[in-house]
Amino acid sequence: MSGDVQALTAQAKALEVAGQPQQAVQLYRDWLNLHPNTPQAGAVGFFLGVLLRNLKDSAGAVLVYEQALRLSPKLWQLWYNLGLAQEALGQGELAVRAWQKGVDQLKGQNNPQAQAQLLMQMGRFYEDKEPDRAMAVLEQSLRLAPDPGAAQHFLALRRKMCLWPVVPEWLQQAHPQQDFRLFMGPFMALAETDDPDFLGQVVRSFMLTKPAAPQALPPAPPYRHERLRIGYLSADFRWHAVSILMAEVFELHDRSRVDVYGFDYSDTQPTPMRQRVLAAFDHHVPVHALADLDLAIEPGEFVSLIGPSGCGKTTLLRVIADLEHITSGSVLVNGVSPHEARLARAYGYVFQAPALFAWRTVLGNVKLPLQIQGKSAADCDRIAREHLERVGLAGFESKF
Repeated sequence: MSGDVQALTAQAKALEVAGQPQQAVQLYRDWLNLHPNTPQAGAVGFFLGVLLRNLKDSAGAVLVYEQALRLSPKLWQLWYNLGLAQEALGQGELAVRAWQKGVDQLKGQNNPQAQAQLLMQMGRFYEDKEPDRAMAVLEQSLRLAPDPGAAQHFLALRRKMCLWPVVPEWLQQAHPQQDFRLFMGPFMALAETDDPDFLGQVVRSFMLTKPAAPQALPPAPPYRHERLRIGYLSADFRWHAVSILMAEVFELHDRSRVDVYGFDYSDTQPTPMRQRVLAAFDHHVPVHALADLDLAIEPGEFVSLIGPSGCGKTTLLRVIADLEHITSGSVLVNGVSPHEARLARAYGYVFQAPALFAWRTVLGNVKLPLQIQGKSAADCDRIAREHLERVGLAGFESKF
């Protein structure tokens, strides 16, 4: 990476740290506008796409990655991230296609680790949909490189499919220096053995794949409580592996020394496991965004939701729009689930803040969701102009 690009990314990172990510986005865009066809533009597009994904703008990231790939098709990280962004948009088959193109671009480059990473994503995607296909792709990945993530998916899939031993002989022979049992992950290892030393090794191996903890914490103020307060936050205080494994831990805390809190946003159905877990807490604190809500809106009615900040108005709208999922109860939109209504495009949703791209014209912004849906250029243009006409914005198509 050239010094010019290094200075650019350092400046953008400083803006992010300062809480100005949109300014960092604009900085990258300005650079790309000034250097549109340079060899470094692909790398800058990669960094811009990462930033957009961090800002939950997967659609914008897809457009940036696609443009960068026209300049740098052999930059495999672009194919990797393009697939992740497309998957986040619900475009799974396009994501698989991107990862496969990345694998194809790497042929002859002697970079098995990169190929293995791309294949791992393909296998992960197919794991619950087409297990046989996932198994073949993950095996291909592991024959290239012993990636812990690919190994964990592969071994979990073998267990689900009752393929024994979980670690096949060919895998250990291909990479004799690796103990693949350490890549199982903590939950699966519990099904393999009750040896605490081995389980500790698995947990340590698993934690190496996670972000490092802060090196130092600020000094703690004097503790004001007689007993140590411990809080557990989970959506799994129910019939779930977390509660099955942790219920006894909650119960065995020394109450003469410890005060136990349970911060709970789990399914509220009173199963025996949930009742046992809640009984183990000294303090149960529900943190559900919505509760005890019963609302029916008839066709043709106009309804306003009024309440103080934080009471759940936006959460309810996001549930109806299939942007949030409920933990209990039911929601119907025109007689079907929010997910089915969204796929049928049975409603419209206007966000509180503008969700527009400053570098696109008015017409370009309206066309974007149509382009993501894969409609033809002619249909995108026609439909977008019809909608602009409907809301009185005809004549503003080329404005920014």
